[in-house]
Amino acid sequence: MLKAKYLPLFFLLLHSVLGLSQEQETKRKKFSLTIGTEYRITPIIELEPGLVTRIAPVTFNTADMLIGPSINYELGWEFVKNWSFNFSHSLRYNFVYNERANVSNNFGITYDKPIYRLIMDYNFYIEKHFMLSQGKSLYVRFGKSIANTGTRYATSRILDIPELGEFGTVALANNGNFTWYPTNAALGYESNGISLTGGIYFSTQHEFGTTTRPNASIILPYFNLSYRLKKF
Repeated sequence: MLKAKYLPLFFLLLHSVLGLSQEQETKRKKFSLTIGTEYRITPIIELEPGLVTRIAPVTFNTADMLIGPSINYELGWEFVKNWSFNFSHSLRYNFVYNERANVSNNFGITYDKPIYRLIMDYNFYIEKHFMLSQGKSLYVRFGKSIANTGTRYATSRILDIPELGEFGTVALANNGNFTWYPTNAALGYESNGISLTGGIYFSTQHEFGTTTRPNASIILPYFNLSYRLKKF
């Protein structure tokens, strides 16, 4: 009889605890805005300087195109406690390729003209945090990227076919780009909104190969320093 008497009190207490937990979960700030900078170092497996075999006037060096600093912003959504889906967008102004150009004095002299562009990357990844103490955590990251957008090139070549007479001049045009889609994996440490990340981009599907190494792996290490501006 005594136990039955306290059953309503037990259920009332349980309901209060669960209700408070759900209220705290609802009030928890799930979105974040972060800014940062990233530096990519020389690829671990470096491809040889390549010649775009589809059209001769364009040459490029893979390492020169991929390495260097960038700035970025990141949006995060914590869909479950300590699990988040993140999107980041980075920008860098960098060398893309050399274009063979003719000197205007018609002496037949050529030189390589370096082409620079604003290059953008888009990263999508899942992040898992392991809490160490209040405001401090280790995290792992895994996802996919759309990298090197803005690296279009367009070249043309003139062919003279004597057998066709005055109609024997043919212009051949070629369009391409150096966009690639690497996998992104990283480890990091966060302390009160400041994060230091070390990771790699890697892929075998790209436009950087040559006739001797068409599908060589690219493993591109990077370091990222970022600061969380706001959680909301």
